[in-house]
Amino acid sequence: VSDPSNGDWIGVYSPSTTNVMEHYPIKFQFANHSAGWPSSSGSLRFQLLNLRADYIFTFMRGGIYSPTLAATSSVVSFTDYNKPFQIHTTVTDQPEYIMVMWNTLDSSTPQVYYGLDSAAADLHTVAAETTTYTADDLCGEPATTLGWRNPGLLHSAVIGPLKPGATYTYKVGDPSYGWSDKMTFTAPPLVGPVTNTRIIAFGDLGRGEVDDSIDGEYWRWGNYQPSLWTTDSMAQNLDSFDLVLNIGDTSYADGVSSEWDEFFHQIAPIASYKPWVTCVGNHEVDWPVSYSFFNSTDSAGECGIPQEKRFHLPNQDGPQSPWYSFDFGSVHVTLMSTEHDFEAGSEQHTWIMKDLANINRTKTPWAIFGGHRPFYVDSTWNAPPDGDNYVANLLRTAYE
Repeated sequence: VSDPSNGDWIGVYSPSTTNVMEHYPIKFQFANHSAGWPSSSGSLRFQLLNLRADYIFTFMRGGIYSPTLAATSSVVSFTDYNKPFQIHTTVTDQPEYIMVMWNTLDSSTPQVYYGLDSAAADLHTVAAETTTYTADDLCGEPATTLGWRNPGLLHSAVIGPLKPGATYTYKVGDPSYGWSDKMTFTAPPLVGPVTNTRIIAFGDLGRGEVDDSIDGEYWRWGNYQPSLWTTDSMAQNLDSFDLVLNIGDTSYADGVSSEWDEFFHQIAPIASYKPWVTCVGNHEVDWPVSYSFFNSTDSAGECGIPQEKRFHLPNQDGPQSPWYSFDFGSVHVTLMSTEHDFEAGSEQHTWIMKDLANINRTKTPWAIFGGHRPFYVDSTWNAPPDGDNYVANLLRTAYE
């Protein structure tokens, strides 16, 4: 490269036919990160995930806001675009059942095989349901334009009844298109007052890049290493917890569809083994639509659709009412949406008060009630409509 500049960068795009001047990259790195900088040549390392399509690399000049395309690589391909990925499990409204979800490019008869041990992994077969979403299902830019990428087919199957706390071997896939590797999951524990129940809870997980790239539109945040530290620690300690509560701002995709793919790749070593439960936050839902309580654009046009399609949750009736509850071990969990009307008299408030009043404390003596925005917060931001303390006061007024 002649005249190397700090504004030079390498972009990664998929599929290879992407108009790179009209879409965010999957990821990118500045050329000055190369060990040989500022010489006229160097090298960078990228981890590429199988995103159901091929890739190209681009050499861009002029910075990230007004770049020019200087060169394009040859196409980089994978051998199998239909191998199931993004495998994760979650709870259902019946404690003895779980839901398994995964992603492929094509499908004929998607299904789950499972059994109590590896030899019996093919003992039980459950057919899966399939859904997806299009740019037309979303609400605005950049989710519908710069950040749009086909999410593929999203499969889900409810399996059970299961033996509480038992470890099952399973695989997902399709007889016509192939199967995942065999994996294991742990069934939910017995619901009852003396069941030892261990739960990890956090919000704002997002995702990070092991190759130190910057994700898509993620130059606003940088590379989110604390996310990797969190999931790495969880993956190394799988036997120390039974359930994950991811309390909103799940992937921080912010309208960049490929970031959901990256997120599920990151959590798969955990979520394929232990149930992963979410509720919505402002970065999933908020958009100027009728059901959004706050008239902000924090979801970058997603308006709750990707999360709702990718995480099927108990008793959830679409993105307009993402609140629900379930029993798990000795705990009754009630998760609200702080991004929909939660004040007294609202549909959500009525449902929550009824749910909390009906908890069977003999069966589940512990209760968790939560949502993304906190009731108490170390913040000085009081401005309406969505200042931290302003919203916290609304929550306390409605529920305490």
